Amino acid sequence: MNKTPVRKMTRGPRRSSEQIRTLLVDAGLRIVVEEGLANGAEHLTFKRVFDFLEESEHIRLTHASVIRRVFDSQEDYQTAVLKVIATRGAEDLTSAATAIVQEIILEADLSTPELRRACLSEVVRVAGNVASEVLRTSPMWRAWIGVWALSASGNQSTASQEIRDALSSTYEQIDLSAVNFYSQALTIFGTRFKPGISIHSFTVAASSVIEGCSLRDLVDSSKVAALELPTGPDGTLQTWSLQSVALMALVDSLTEIDPDAVHG
Repeated sequence: MNKTPVRKMTRGPRRSSEQIRTLLVDAGLRIVVEEGLANGAEHLTFKRVFDFLEESEHIRLTHASVIRRVFDSQEDYQTAVLKVIATRGAEDLTSAATAIVQEIILEADLSTPELRRACLSEVVRVAGNVASEVLRTSPMWRAWIGVWALSASGNQSTASQEIRDALSSTYEQIDLSAVNFYSQALTIFGTRFKPGISIHSFTVAASSVIEGCSLRDLVDSSKVAALELPTGPDGTLQTWSLQSVALMALVDSLTEIDPDAVHG
């Protein structure tokens, strides 16, 4: 009679507290990406994560190896995972269209104000389209939105404040990256902001447009379907996401040609 061999779990190498912390947080992130946040991180129990690590990595951990050695409590662990999501969740957005935009600019004829404006329109269209698609398909973005919603619920606990601080830090990094990008674009396209408009206010408005449209997309994508507009050469149709349309409206209303710009 054949018997199915029983897999024997062997004792692994002794791990430092920091190594165990990394294992647990990474496992928590993978669980959240696969299962979502539900009403928070309550499903990220130590037992759930221990079982996940044993099944996926053949790594066995116990409460004794974690509690008070790595995390003070299960809530402490859950907060750590949420803080990492708050920090990482928008990474896809910050780098989504950089390479494509650079390629467009390098190949464009920028010799006249009209050509520069046309190139600017194409950059906005492509960047908005790419951002829309990246966020639509990013599991970590969904998790980030979940953390954002938890933070916005008004909970005043210490853990919630830590998560809000992490989100605030993430926004600062997003804004800094965007400000640098927009500053370069202003120079390249010979454009400046209209009187009373700061690059910071434009940056916040632009990122809010992208986030808002993406939120609607997650709930009902049919309400934010892309448009086909006659903006290509000789009036040919081009695809514009609603993010792209809104971003171009911001550019048109808040910027103008800089008469002092110099182009070679």
